Amino acid sequence: MKRALVTGAGGYLGSRLTRRLARRGTEVVVLARDLERTRANLAVAAGGDIDGAIVGGASLDLADAAAHGEQLEQLCRGCDVVFHLGADLAYFGSEKLFATNVAGTAALYAAALRAGVRRFVFASSVEATGSSPLPAPRGISEYGILAPYGLSKLCAEERLLARGACERLGILRLGVLVGEGDSLRPGLATDLVGSEAEVMALRDVTLPVLGTDRAVEALIDSASTQGFVREHVVDRDAGLAELCGPFLGELPGDEARESSGTAALGSIGATTVLLRFLLWPTPELAGRRLR
Repeated sequence: MKRALVTGAGGYLGSRLTRRLARRGTEVVVLARDLERTRANLAVAAGGDIDGAIVGGASLDLADAAAHGEQLEQLCRGCDVVFHLGADLAYFGSEKLFATNVAGTAALYAAALRAGVRRFVFASSVEATGSSPLPAPRGISEYGILAPYGLSKLCAEERLLARGACERLGILRLGVLVGEGDSLRPGLATDLVGSEAEVMALRDVTLPVLGTDRAVEALIDSASTQGFVREHVVDRDAGLAELCGPFLGELPGDEARESSGTAALGSIGATTVLLRFLLWPTPELAGRRLR
């Protein structure tokens, strides 16, 4: 892989992928909302200057990608692979969610095909199968209740498939990313407090998690894979108590229901946006989520 285009290169996963590619000697073209800030952040994260590995790029909001087809095609020219990680991450939706995640993805793929890119690797999400945590990932064609973010990822996948040239596609449904510097566990440190039912439901929540290093490896491996791939990439299922113990404290067990209430969580509550998502669709929250 001599040259690769990376979208979302300033993000949590994208920055790690970009640094890994640079260490492998790959020339990187960066597509970001703010190219100069992204380059500066990448240099800081890498502990030095990696400008030598970044051979091109542009500042472009993916929500506007459909109007910049020629520019995208020029960015793709000469690239062996496009790693598409850029996305609107608003779980419950935003004004730009579908413009970014669906139309933007389709426009980038069309540009990559026109430019003759050999491989297009799309970082989708396990959320494309639904937001209810399960003991194991659903099958590729089995869908549960989709939140707006998950629906946007699923729609993006289908737009890619509809465009054709599927032998060039690698679609990876990545699990919830965990690793050094991830936002999951520190993000739970909030002063909001939930109901006892919400707190108790935390005990049974499991998430399909994926280590960041493993995610980067899967993306790079998909770049060299031949033929169409659409698969879940998950290391294992993990409970919130295991993942977030240092932040959550001890979750109360059945024997402590009456006496502990929400006290065992201290200032950590279940009414945060993240935890409302994680707990869905427990019976206690089903009615609330539909309002």
